Amino acid sequence: MFPDGTHLSKRMLYPFSIAYYNYNSDGISKWNAVLTGSFSYNGSSATCSSSSVDVTIFDSDWYVISKYASNSGNTATASVTVGRRYDGSTIKVPVSLSLKCDANGNLS
Repeated sequence: MFPDGTHLSKRMLYPFSIAYYNYNSDGISKWNAVLTGSFSYNGSSATCSSSSVDVTIFDSDWYVISKYASNSGNTATASVTVGRRYDGSTIKVPVSLSLKCDANGNLS
């Protein structure tokens, strides 16, 4: 939980996406970050050919400081930092997202 009372929730989205959601104490989403990877697999190996990260802001108090996605081997990764001005200072929320695909198309 952050000083403003919000918290993060992680959720797998199919196919090939993972998301972090930021909620306040009333369950209202303030922003989310979604990593999507493009994978190919054949039963013996898997490869990630591309990745992207999208941040959606639902509350104008929040803003994106940085976002970056990359892929290597069978893994897609992303780093996102979202900020909010709160009580005279800035809350920075860094989030790391990762998607790994095995040879049978299973995500972790």
